[in-house]
Amino acid sequence: LGQVIAAQKDLGERISNIVMMGIGEPLDNYENVIRFLHLVNHEDGICIGYRHISLSTCGLIEGIDRLAGENLPITLSISLHAPDDETRSAIMPINRKYGVRELLDACRRYWGVTGRRISFEYTLIAGKNDSVENAKKLASVLNSHLRTKGESMPIHVNLIPVNEVEGSGFSRNGTPKARGRYQRLLRPASQAEALRGGAHRKHIIPLASGEAFLHLTEWEEWGMKRRRTSWKHLCGVALLAISFCAAAAWITFDTLFSPRAHTGEAVRIEEYCGRELGMLSFPPYLEVHTEYRYDAGVRAGIVLSQTPVGGSQRKLTRENPTVSLTLVVSLGKESAIVPSVVGLDAREAESSLRQCGFAVEVRHTASAYPEGRVLGVEPTVGEQLPVGSKVTLLVSRGVPPESVSVPDVRGLSREDALVTLWLSQLSVGEVIEEPSLTEEGTVLRQSHQPGTLVLAGTKVTLYVAASVWD
Repeated sequence: LGQVIAAQKDLGERISNIVMMGIGEPLDNYENVIRFLHLVNHEDGICIGYRHISLSTCGLIEGIDRLAGENLPITLSISLHAPDDETRSAIMPINRKYGVRELLDACRRYWGVTGRRISFEYTLIAGKNDSVENAKKLASVLNSHLRTKGESMPIHVNLIPVNEVEGSGFSRNGTPKARGRYQRLLRPASQAEALRGGAHRKHIIPLASGEAFLHLTEWEEWGMKRRRTSWKHLCGVALLAISFCAAAAWITFDTLFSPRAHTGEAVRIEEYCGRELGMLSFPPYLEVHTEYRYDAGVRAGIVLSQTPVGGSQRKLTRENPTVSLTLVVSLGKESAIVPSVVGLDAREAESSLRQCGFAVEVRHTASAYPEGRVLGVEPTVGEQLPVGSKVTLLVSRGVPPESVSVPDVRGLSREDALVTLWLSQLSVGEVIEEPSLTEEGTVLRQSHQPGTLVLAGTKVTLYVAASVWD
């Protein structure tokens, strides 16, 4: 997340797409990767859509299955690089643990859950995986393994040239023959798109019956093209040179003869740090961009820093009539959502809440539910709280099925008290008479406090009023 924020600040523009590749295996750092995806997509954060995020993996099957359960609409890329176990194990040692067929089964499950197309990366290495047999195996294993019961799973295979690194033993097939072999095996491309770098081209080629799509990359470098000295190239270079000279002449003329066009008003940038974003108003010449970060010491909505700094001056010109202002705003203390733990075992619920960063307090109460069952949670499930907040669990203490509550028989006659205790599944122990001015036979007190839980059949001693004249 820090890299994305730093890149936006260095570039001076918003990052709109992310590819998680070349930074270590993402699924080996699963918890942090999922947390990053949620933060970078959050509407109060950088707010990059899931569909603009790609995650590349060497093929950790457990991680792919867990990622499918998250049901995030990101693009999953698999580093395949070979159609069989023998070839892939020689290129990627991870294949010794997760074979090609097991990996494709996991991809099939991922698609079944998410419905998202999977992209397969296939690096062409001369003499390793670029033969006709490899191409046939690739088409066969994808169609046979990823297309079952007539269902058409969309597949993209991105064929790319290997980067030659001294000592790796891998070399690039620098001729168009590899592409020709694949084109003879597959039907001619019906669509072509330009790839980054200008010298490469990508073709989308449907397999045997149009079920899967194969991206073929044409990697001929500028110096390897047959028509590199053609008149078209020379005309293009000449046109570019003429355009450059014309632009330089116009800039020179404008600078020398129209100096007032570059003389504008100097404006002072106001200090916004420490102020609440929602209460700010900005002059029309400011283009305001906001970035967000968590800060436990500053409440949400307060401006933490700005670029340019307050008090600095900027000159407005005809060409640049606005000034770009970037504000970094506090999201307050990092927060989390109270998960649904009602009905779980108390220990399991407590562990789940602590993983979210909450402090847990447990309160027990008598209940007909089994002992240890979570009956409720405060604050309510789904509420967003700062990390470190206290969450209270209301847990059942449990009540034995034979337990009953002692009724209050004080003030009743002896006969009524006996009936009440009998209806409550309790027995009468001793009946002790005490002199009292109260009406004779009235229950003055009882041995068990009303509301006490006791076993059925427990004997309750009654103290009843006796005549003071006896």
